[in-house]
Amino acid sequence: MIKTRNQGFTLIELLVVIAIIGLLSTIVVASLSTVRKKARDAKRVADTKSLELAMEVFFDTNRRYPDATEVGTGGTVPLVPTYISALAKDPLGSNYKYVACGTAGAASGFHLGASLEDVANQALGTDSDFYNTTTCAADFRGLSTNAPSTVSTDYACSSAADGVAYGSPGATETCYDIKR
Repeated sequence: MIKTRNQGFTLIELLVVIAIIGLLSTIVVASLSTVRKKARDAKRVADTKSLELAMEVFFDTNRRYPDATEVGTGGTVPLVPTYISALAKDPLGSNYKYVACGTAGAASGFHLGASLEDVANQALGTDSDFYNTTTCAADFRGLSTNAPSTVSTDYACSSAADGVAYGSPGATETCYDIKR
C-alpha cells in the first residue's frame, strides 16, 4: 500500500510568507509617503512660481504690485481672474504667504512664500531667504528657524514675532520664498 502525504503548507511556511508580505507592504507604504511629500512640495514651488508670474504681469499692466487685498478676487484691481485663473492653495489646504512691499496702492515689490515639508528640497537652495520689516511691513521669515530642543512648532514662513531667534545655529529651513 502506498502512503499518500497530505498536500498543503505547514503553519510555519504560512507564517513566513505572511511576515514577508507584511515587511514588503511596510516598505512600499513608507516610500509612498516620501513620494507624496515630494509631490506636494513640487506643487508648492510650481504654485509660487505661477503666482510670481501673475504678479509680474499685474506689474506690467498697473506699474505696481498688488496689495494683499487684491491677491484673490477683492481690492481695486483683483488678481483673479484677470491675471491668474484661480488662486492656488497649499496642497494641505492653507494659503501661501504674501506681503506687498511699499506704500499701499503703490507696492514696489512683494514677498511670496510656501512652507515645504522636505528640508532637503533643492529649491530651498535657490530661493530668496528674505526677511526685512523695514522694506516689507508685517513681513514673514523667508529663512525659517526651528530650534528642535526648545520649540516643537515649525516656524517656516512665519512672522517676526514667533519668539525664535532669526538665523539661529542649527536652524532648519523649510520656507521657499520669492522676493521682488
